[in-house]
Amino acid sequence: VGPMSHLRPGAHLASGVHLGNYAEVKKSYLGAGTQMHHFSYMGDATVGERVNIAAGTITCNYDGTPIKKKTFIGDDAFVGSDTLFVAPVHMGEGAATGAGAVVNRDVPPGSLAVGMPARTIRRVKSQKGEPSVPPDAASVTGEPEQNITSDEAAGPAVSGHSGHSPQPDPATTLERRAGEE
Repeated sequence: VGPMSHLRPGAHLASGVHLGNYAEVKKSYLGAGTQMHHFSYMGDATVGERVNIAAGTITCNYDGTPIKKKTFIGDDAFVGSDTLFVAPVHMGEGAATGAGAVVNRDVPPGSLAVGMPARTIRRVKSQKGEPSVPPDAASVTGEPEQNITSDEAAGPAVSGHSGHSPQPDPATTLERRAGEE
């Protein structure tokens, strides 16, 4: 358990759990071998064994009603940095999220969910390179798999431009600013 971490009532850590700095666990169970890194919060959650919970991950389990919602994360899952779980939600065994995912729907076992709101885009590969789901299993989304380019997967850039949109001419911008003075 790292410095400045907080174990609140109802926190249960199985053998071999690693808790980083500034992590908080409340009314949750973390399975054996799970790693929950710094600046993370698990509240009203059940986390399986050998799960990697990256930095900045939180469960959003309160919506103003008297009953807190629950999050379930299966064994061998990988949770990317800054993932938000908007409970109630289930993340299947061997599933993964990309950094910054906002998970507000269940993530099927062995699939990768990315984006805001998170959507499944493909199956996760095992460390040996095979799909973690048998090849004869149905597609994660129920639709034919698509090849997604890195530009499409990234979505719009922070500035609101997709990278293919023309950027403003700096000279025009400077002329406009000079005219404002």
